[in-house]
Amino acid sequence: MCIRDRSNTSGQNLAVSPTDSDINNFGCVSPYSIVDNDVVVIKIGSNSLLGADGKSLDEEYMKKIADQVSVLMKDHGKKVVLVSSGACAVGVQTMGMSEKPESVEECQALSAIGQIHVITKWERAFAPHKLLCSQLMLTHHDFNIRSSCKNLIATLRVLFQWGIVPIVNENDPIATSELTVGDNDRLAALLSSQVAAKHLLLLTDINGLYDADPRFNPEAKKLDIIEAVTKTMLNAAGGPGAKGRGGMRSKLESARFAAACGVCAIIAHSREEQVVLRTILDENSQIGTKILPVPWDQPADDAVNERRRWIACKRTTGVVTVDQAGEDNFMARGDINTDHIVEHEGTFGVGDTVEVRDASGHEIGRAVTSISNTSFNDHSHEVAIGCDDLAILEPPRPNTTH
Repeated sequence: MCIRDRSNTSGQNLAVSPTDSDINNFGCVSPYSIVDNDVVVIKIGSNSLLGADGKSLDEEYMKKIADQVSVLMKDHGKKVVLVSSGACAVGVQTMGMSEKPESVEECQALSAIGQIHVITKWERAFAPHKLLCSQLMLTHHDFNIRSSCKNLIATLRVLFQWGIVPIVNENDPIATSELTVGDNDRLAALLSSQVAAKHLLLLTDINGLYDADPRFNPEAKKLDIIEAVTKTMLNAAGGPGAKGRGGMRSKLESARFAAACGVCAIIAHSREEQVVLRTILDENSQIGTKILPVPWDQPADDAVNERRRWIACKRTTGVVTVDQAGEDNFMARGDINTDHIVEHEGTFGVGDTVEVRDASGHEIGRAVTSISNTSFNDHSHEVAIGCDDLAILEPPRPNTTH
């Protein structure tokens, strides 16, 4: 992660440099917490960032986004993170290629070429507002390892204090299958969960989720509000566009994850007029589709909740399937004994993270295990998952505390 502080062409700084008192002004709050819940994470996909030619970045559009972010920050005290795609697509254009190659290595190299153009044009977009940008290139490792995740949050907290706009992208040039997040929808959801954001805004080339495919069904109706993302919605969602890696399914999965962590997620058309301000500032806005957050029973900066959010974003090494009693305990944040685990897959040890599924095979959450996959037969009636070591990815159910 690196912070790039540049000056404009006149040589004048674009923002006031932080003082020593600003740097040390953490008070009694942990530097690993962002406690005001006034963070907005905005993800903009490649299809939205590119101009009419489908190759080069649309700088006028980027300026419009910067205008709205400036209003959020300066007039409403919001702390904004931009998750920006486009690096590989810009790399393709810079190298004069007609289309993105299939080779992973070539795509990674193109991302390295294009990223510098993306961040430079964001800097230009924010320059008239005297806002500095920083660049954070992340992989799943930055979320999976607790110390790395804490350092990331601490860095963002300082950037927010200084009034910097973090521009985030996945570190594609070095990402491997073990480290990659997958796409920027998921990256934005991971970030929003760890900083306890109030809003996650996923900007795309579709103006929300419909009850049917609007391309083939003229009677299809947009869903303004979703209380929970269902398996039916996920199965009906489409895949990625030509320039990006995400798609509606990715956005729904990311929104489901963010909502489970207490974040209000919104999927909206990137070219809607004043889309950022209207979706974030107007609680009654009907732009896009809003996925309601699951309420948390403790403050966002509570140590247990911080740990639960981290568990939710960890990579899993196995799967455990629970019976109805185990599912009820899980949803009520209670301990799960080995007796309630009817099946397990994969290789995992004490302290590893597993996916928790109900009897139908649907993922209901993630958890850190207290025993290994080889020890179930030796530990009957013992706690396999402790109440503080689980993260629920389902909305609360009737008569269930959450």
